[in-house]
Amino acid sequence: MSQDIKVSDGLMNSLTKLGTERSKRSHFSWSYGNINNFQQYEAAYQESWIARRICDVIPSDMVREWRDIKCDKADEIRSEEDRLRLTSHLVTALTWARLYGGAGLVMITDQDLTKPLDPRKIKKGGLKRLMVLDRWYLSAGDMRIDNVLDENFLLPSHYIVPSSKALIHESHVVRIVGEPLPMRLSLQAQGWGDSALRQALEVVQDFTASVAGVAESMQEFNVDTIRKEGLFNELGSDQEDAIIRRFQAWGMMKSLFNVSLLDGEETYDRNSLTYSGIADILETQMKLVAGASHTPVTKLFGDSAKGLNATGEGDDINYNSFIRSEQVAKLDPALRRLDEVLVRSALGAFPDDFNYVWKPLDVQDPGELAQSNKTQADADIAYLDAGVVTISQIQRNLQASERYQFDPARIDELERIENLKVVQNGHDTQVKMTF
Repeated sequence: MSQDIKVSDGLMNSLTKLGTERSKRSHFSWSYGNINNFQQYEAAYQESWIARRICDVIPSDMVREWRDIKCDKADEIRSEEDRLRLTSHLVTALTWARLYGGAGLVMITDQDLTKPLDPRKIKKGGLKRLMVLDRWYLSAGDMRIDNVLDENFLLPSHYIVPSSKALIHESHVVRIVGEPLPMRLSLQAQGWGDSALRQALEVVQDFTASVAGVAESMQEFNVDTIRKEGLFNELGSDQEDAIIRRFQAWGMMKSLFNVSLLDGEETYDRNSLTYSGIADILETQMKLVAGASHTPVTKLFGDSAKGLNATGEGDDINYNSFIRSEQVAKLDPALRRLDEVLVRSALGAFPDDFNYVWKPLDVQDPGELAQSNKTQADADIAYLDAGVVTISQIQRNLQASERYQFDPARIDELERIENLKVVQNGHDTQVKMTF
């Protein structure tokens, strides 16, 4: 009688049992992890320097160069950011978001926290301070699950601070969400995200255990071995105490006098442990930890780039691209709500020309920057001599790149004079001018 073999869709080999229920691979399955075990994440953050750096490094780099505000009263807005210690609070919130899966900045103003916040009523100095609370201190009230067209669908309408039972309307909270979760899991997490540390915790534990194992074995780098004829017979005749005293005395003499005295029937060997290949294994595990945390090995572990002519430049480029994507995905939405209040608190109103750009993350070497500026200056002079551009155009370009500051009215007047010269010369070609 033939035996039926259950198979699944995909490649199958009846001889090797690949694709059948007898294949080990067919029994793999994924299960949901516990996304609410924040005590374990806290313990890892406190006890493991690697876990701490996984949570701390990326938030610090996200605000390291900060942003460049583009409006006439940018200096006043920057002063307001300094007064509120905005970047410091953002680093804290981003760190808790990576540790717990989310955090919020509560905007403390003159308005009632239990009622919707109206940014249009914010006066100059109206934003008193910012308070950072992690997701476990912002327990969700009613979840908006009825109206799918609501912009806050699947998000809380208000928050409750468990320790004080304080009620905070969601409009007062600037949310910073951790790692993305599928919709159903996000609803289970009350609209928050996943912990970045949870996703990397398994490889962190493996690496920590490996390092601890190597450190433990270093205590027994050399193992002394003594061979004695008839030892097991003596052990069987209730002479264990005498044997133990014998070798305790041997060990003491060896330690104190550096002399090893043995009986004629005893032989002594010293065996040393070998650690070949362990460095490669640990290095591989370091790469796994770095990959799980989206942080280069050079930055996470403070290690230099390996290999011939290796500079780590490629790692920096990839890492900076990731940081920029995190700024766009996490900080931009948060700052959009925060700026509605912060800018009004700085100026008393929201200017029409307000905007900002993220500053470059790669800090250019001063020598390279000087050479780049010289190359650009030579090109501008060549274009000017050829009549391709005018002085006013070069000044506008320098002002836009923020290398120099010019009076806009002076540039406009210079441009008017240049256009007038063209008309007087009776042709449409730009002419060379000297000032």
